[in-house]
Amino acid sequence: MADTWIEQREPGSHQPNDLYAYFGITPPPDEAQLAENVATKRRRWRELSSASSKKARDIAKQVLKRVEDVANALLKGVPIVEASSTEELERLEATLVPVEELWEHIEGLILQGDLDGAQEIAKQAQAVYSDSWIPYSAYGWAVSVGYEGRQVLNPAVLEDGLNSLEQALSLNGADPRTWESACTLLLGLGRYSDVTKTAEAASHILAEVPSSIAASAAVAQLALGDLEGGLRATVLAVNNAPDDLALRSDLATRLIDFGANTLLPLSSRNDVRLYEEIVLTAAWSAYGIPDAELLIRPHLMWSARASTRVFNGNGPLRSLLALFTLFLSPFVHTRLRSRPMWRVLYEGPVSLTEEMYFEFLSQLEYIQLAHAGASRDFAWQSRQVDENQP
Repeated sequence: MADTWIEQREPGSHQPNDLYAYFGITPPPDEAQLAENVATKRRRWRELSSASSKKARDIAKQVLKRVEDVANALLKGVPIVEASSTEELERLEATLVPVEELWEHIEGLILQGDLDGAQEIAKQAQAVYSDSWIPYSAYGWAVSVGYEGRQVLNPAVLEDGLNSLEQALSLNGADPRTWESACTLLLGLGRYSDVTKTAEAASHILAEVPSSIAASAAVAQLALGDLEGGLRATVLAVNNAPDDLALRSDLATRLIDFGANTLLPLSSRNDVRLYEEIVLTAAWSAYGIPDAELLIRPHLMWSARASTRVFNGNGPLRSLLALFTLFLSPFVHTRLRSRPMWRVLYEGPVSLTEEMYFEFLSQLEYIQLAHAGASRDFAWQSRQVDENQP
């Protein structure tokens, strides 16, 4: 079972060590890991914000607010404002209850940190209340909560949860949370085509499609390589749920993972155009969310500079031509004898001047961070491999 920091509702204190521990981080902090853990905790508690009981929803919303407070304190230095502590919960036992009480019981067990017990009771209930959709949906939902919190990552368990959700939908296709959980587990299993099909089916059955289903469809389109469609779906999902920070953060980072990283290193003008569009959309989606902004910042910096041109011609000759043409030629000469930074970085230097810029670019931290997840080699790397082959 995962670390207890995922389930921790309040930090131990406002001291830095306790604030980092709230996200499972031991100082000195790794900022990238901190950002990832903040997003994980936010996603996990967002799942609980759709609980059936008002008490569970209220607690989840309080925790989500606290997640933002602590993240802003650690990543932006914003002071934490004292807030009322989250409501104390009556300790529940993992025992079978009547089917009409099952949802609230499962939610209560998860809130108190007993995810294993919640899944076990839901499984038992399937055998006892086999004609009801509730135990099947509750089990699948409990698995999706565990997946979002990185507590359940075993594909066999995810598949078992998905099978239960499919059974629930066959008994009752009108429950939005069942559709949401199905999309979540399909994403977790990498079945992206099925995500888009499930989201489409939900749109025909549900009177109002939850924003998370639209977000899952956007992620699936990106993973399938449909960048343009994924961008449109992302904008639509964010516009429909601007206050859902978990959704916005997840979409922003997925855009970078599935979009920008498939385009890096940039090798054409079209790559540059798409990269800029993806990064700007991700930055818009992540606005005001410190952990997502941190992960996107290197891409934002590179996309803003990639098209800047580097002069690779003869400097003294340019000065001489300037004198003979009353300083009209340098502009034309510079344009003709220069290349954009992305091309210099991708193809390698072709002159001593460019070699200096190439060395400078390749050592910049933000460029290294932006290319950390790149899926392709640079052209100059490919040439080195060819040259070294017998």
